[in-house]
Amino acid sequence: MEQKTWTELSVPEGNEMTVQKTIGLVAPAGAINKETIQSASEICRQHGFAVVESKHLYGKERHYSGTIQERADDINDFLSCDDIDIIYAARGGSGSPMILDLIDWPLWKEKQKPLIGFSDITALQLALFKKTGLPSLSGMGMTTHMTENNIYKNLSFEILKGKTEITLDDIPNAEIKIEKSGTFSGILIGGCLTTITTLIGTEYLPTNEDIILVIEDVNEPVYVIERNLFHLKQIGFLDKVKGLIIGKFTYQKNEIDVWNESGYLFENLEFAVSNFPYGHIENCVAVPLGVNAKLTTKPFTLQW
Repeated sequence: MEQKTWTELSVPEGNEMTVQKTIGLVAPAGAINKETIQSASEICRQHGFAVVESKHLYGKERHYSGTIQERADDINDFLSCDDIDIIYAARGGSGSPMILDLIDWPLWKEKQKPLIGFSDITALQLALFKKTGLPSLSGMGMTTHMTENNIYKNLSFEILKGKTEITLDDIPNAEIKIEKSGTFSGILIGGCLTTITTLIGTEYLPTNEDIILVIEDVNEPVYVIERNLFHLKQIGFLDKVKGLIIGKFTYQKNEIDVWNESGYLFENLEFAVSNFPYGHIENCVAVPLGVNAKLTTKPFTLQW
């Protein structure tokens, strides 16, 4: 089967959402209180999606949504179900790396179902790309971003339905900072920095050259952020990064200037931007991962 792009995975034939798609909600990581995602589920329905809940969505095993096997089974079950079009991880937290060995990657490659998730789900998204080459959508966390107050909520749904670029016109309030001007095309990957580093030494960290890296994190002090990036530098990962998109890094509600603190670690950059509206913040825009992308800084345009 020929590999599909994110747009081909997201948009029905004719490039219009004329056929209702069904979201399968899963909880690969932290436990979920039903009340925290009900309004987000309704927003999905308002945007034309049907929503089906997995067997263990509201399960509880310590601070996880279920046992490692149960969390993996929910994903594999939805992959096998022809009535489910999209796998949507309702929240992150912790625990996604635990299930990677139990995911049916050949089945996912065969079914080519898109994945939506954020934060700890970064592990699942990077593993999906490494094992199958399939893209995913990072953002739209049901407990963080899926609120009526998120000014980029509709933009994220447009990207889910097939929009192929983000320009300054789409995010006029973002105040993106151009740290290094340029234009570059490469593979766009990334997510939560701490979760990326958990994949070091495993078979799930992508090894592509010419990377456009998008990163964010929350509740990590500046020395931990620098330590994580330094670790990625030591294994040679950062040497492959030619483009850098720094999202929001916050610690105790204060923003951290990651470029100023750790930009020296990126030696091969063609461009770098910071203050991109992506992170553990309400006003977050979703970003496709595992896609061939082009970023231009004058004016800012991210295309895939």
